[in-house]
Amino acid sequence: MWLEARYRYWLRPSSSNCYPHPQTFRTETASTVIDGLNRPEPAATLISAIRQALEADETLEAVVTDIQSFYPSANQKIVLERFVERVNASDDLAHKTEIVAFVRSLLDASPGGIPVGSNLSHVLGNLALEKVDAELERAYPARYFRYVDDIIVLCDRNETVDALRLIKDVLGAEGFALNDFKTDSAAREAWIPKSRGNETFRETAKRFEDFLLRLEVYLARYPARVGEIRTTFNAEGFNFPITRWAAAASQTRFQTFLFRQLRQRPVLTILKFLASDREDLIANAREMRPLLREELHFASQDIPVAGMARRFRLQRIRYLLNRLIYLYPIEQHVDLIDVARRLPELHETELLLTALHTGDATPLLLLPGRTIAAFVELWREAKSGQPNIRWEVFQPKICIDALATLVLGGVVEPPHSVIRALNPHQRELLKFCSGAPGQPVEKVRDSFVDEARRLQNGRAHDFIASLLDTRFSLRESSGLQLFRLDSTYPAY
Repeated sequence: MWLEARYRYWLRPSSSNCYPHPQTFRTETASTVIDGLNRPEPAATLISAIRQALEADETLEAVVTDIQSFYPSANQKIVLERFVERVNASDDLAHKTEIVAFVRSLLDASPGGIPVGSNLSHVLGNLALEKVDAELERAYPARYFRYVDDIIVLCDRNETVDALRLIKDVLGAEGFALNDFKTDSAAREAWIPKSRGNETFRETAKRFEDFLLRLEVYLARYPARVGEIRTTFNAEGFNFPITRWAAAASQTRFQTFLFRQLRQRPVLTILKFLASDREDLIANAREMRPLLREELHFASQDIPVAGMARRFRLQRIRYLLNRLIYLYPIEQHVDLIDVARRLPELHETELLLTALHTGDATPLLLLPGRTIAAFVELWREAKSGQPNIRWEVFQPKICIDALATLVLGGVVEPPHSVIRALNPHQRELLKFCSGAPGQPVEKVRDSFVDEARRLQNGRAHDFIASLLDTRFSLRESSGLQLFRLDSTYPAY
């Protein structure tokens, strides 16, 4: 929506006490706010700031908690009042009535709380926690951090109980509750690992991200060589989504992102990246295989049983799995499956790996979004034919989103018996995803299918499929990141 994109700059938090945390997330330019959509910085930036604060004071400990059902439990009336107040306070903001009407309609369309999915949700979430941020920043200046609904407070070791009580009281006053399952107190040692293994991991991770940037720069510079580089990588057993990366690399906004990434490198590194050819990229990818596999073996040993130490270790294992899936042929994923199977937090990753290995995609029908999209992308890169689906267990209401993704990716053709069991709207969605012609309604009714049908007019189906694929790239979770593997580029 043009209103959403045009006015985010004016809706950013005006107080230094507002989220993003002033010590870590202050936006430097208007263009950054517009492009970044007030999106939180990568979690690594937050963790780095916390580690710096802990290193500066050995008496501090971290209290970590999570807001229970943050977006659904937000008070719509309070959010709208604060939004209107912010809009009215801007003297040079045009179209105030239209902006307020747009946000009001967005909230009205939600069954409760703040709707999830819109980039404006981040702005509204900031407003919902405006007083929470102010109170906790006042109580813990330069020691309060928040990443969406994750709250971290640094305090003296003997003050952790009081800190947790204050967080609970402040959130309760705004109608929020703590998630006890995700509440923890962690000593500084859990945040500041000093072992040799951590140093080598950071070095390996940096090498992988540099390789990824080199590959993206190559695809942006040589769009005519996409087929050639894809064939070469596939022949070596790599499963990188070359086709979609190339589609993204043709976009001006993504090219601007690459340019900004390159500017952060030394001149000699930039020249090396620009001079990379196909052989350099393949050799670089081969080098990454044993390095990441060794890191996974090391990370999988003596996993902590609870607390922040376990969360950090799982974060590392997830990072490594999400990259090794692309680096090795699917036939060699057995040991990756074994690692994921031992960790309940990685259940979705286990299902994804197992589905790719066995060819049975039935369990993934219950996992719409990034996990099923990851399956589609990897299947297209590494497999031929269609995956097996046990249609007798298919439930339209529960499985239609995942099925639409499979059809959009061209890896599944549902039988007529399944099509007949769908309602008209579900059938129209599958028709669109398959590229079959359809007729949208005359008047837009905020329907995704109606909007997508209009987009489809005059565009090739492959273009639409590639564009919609990029929607599955917002965050790294138990599903795979599919676009920018290090989560630094916001989905567009």
